[in-house]
Amino acid sequence: MSDLALAGLLMIATLLWGATFTIVRDAVAVYGVLSFLAVRFLIASAALGIIGARRMSLRTLLVGGAVGSALAAGFVLQTIGLRYTSPTNSGLITGLVVVLTPAIAFLMYRTRIPKLYIAPVVGAFVGLALLTGESPEEFRVGDILTMACAVAFAAHVVLLGRYAGEHDAVGFALAQMLSTAVLCGVAAPIFEPMELPPREIWFALGMTGLGASALAFLIMAYVQQRLSA
Repeated sequence: MSDLALAGLLMIATLLWGATFTIVRDAVAVYGVLSFLAVRFLIASAALGIIGARRMSLRTLLVGGAVGSALAAGFVLQTIGLRYTSPTNSGLITGLVVVLTPAIAFLMYRTRIPKLYIAPVVGAFVGLALLTGESPEEFRVGDILTMACAVAFAAHVVLLGRYAGEHDAVGFALAQMLSTAVLCGVAAPIFEPMELPPREIWFALGMTGLGASALAFLIMAYVQQRLSA
């Protein structure tokens, strides 16, 4: 598959994620953040398990599960942040993962950063402030949490680039979904009351679980076997 086609697949994943910011915010207004994420990624695990359970070795489960912990951290920070900022701000700030990824790659693995990278990074942060209409001292708690989420997602992209090529794409995506579901599921009863999801959020759970999780992260695992972080 050509690089252009792989970029097209990543665009599909981006569209799937971008379509869910508003519905996730509405869902977590009536249901616990960790509980929502646990059910969301349980749905994703069930969907990928149908085709990927036999393709996931113990090593894939362990490595993919460890990579999934960065994913879990990112989603927890992002979803809590959505309670305290707008979907627009959340989407814009999360988009900083694009310019943060090379920096995280350098910090984690000393991957060389081109000098031309510095100016776009500065421009991205200035553009963020202009687009959100906020100065740094006026950033809301939700914006700060979402910034931390972008760092976690950048680390996840770097880890995918490092390890995805050594594993089956479906099995590796499944391991990440399982890890995220388990981590959120274990934490949920500690911080939130245990209750079944209300009927009005099942559409959000289905859309995020099947589209923005199972399909999107299968695309990510497949593409990052073939493109750099």
